[in-house]
Amino acid sequence: AGLPHLLFRHGLPNCIDILVVYATLQIANAILLEAGLSFLGLGIAPPEASWGNMLNLARSTVVLEQYP
Repeated sequence: AGLPHLLFRHGLPNCIDILVVYATLQIANAILLEAGLSFLGLGIAPPEASWGNMLNLARSTVVLEQYP
């Protein structure tokens, strides 16, 4: 049995749970990065829906102006 066989047979099954958690966290980071860039006006253009665009538009509401 060669090294690639050992890695795929024994190494990958032991690492799959770590890879799933890492991928999940990276997806969350990508969503927050996109929202932050859109909030600053550097992300998706305003006609498209984005958390950052929604927060940026909500800054001018009366409720948010009362409580800085």
